[in-house]
Amino acid sequence: MTTPPQHVNIYFRWLVPVVGLFVITLFAFIATLLGDPMAARSPVQEFLDRHVVKLFLGEVIAIVGLSLAAMALDRRQTLRHQSESSRSATENGAANANSGDALPS
Repeated sequence: MTTPPQHVNIYFRWLVPVVGLFVITLFAFIATLLGDPMAARSPVQEFLDRHVVKLFLGEVIAIVGLSLAAMALDRRQTLRHQSESSRSATENGAANANSGDALPS
């Protein structure tokens, strides 16, 4: 028996670009650290020097928040699915037991 396809949790969809942004920010920061210190600094390097802590903090908070929200929603959907499955199994079992009583002897 196949199960119908389930929709992907929206928080997981939001988590992918946020993690991607975190990785890009991390690589950009590493590139600024490895650059020539005597060379002229680019506007991106100046921006990262001033705001890298705020960027990382905001991105980490967003990743943790979205992860927790995704897990909470996933857990709620799982419990709802299990409840519906057990309810339908109970109803099917009761229907089969009642149909057995109605058989002629």
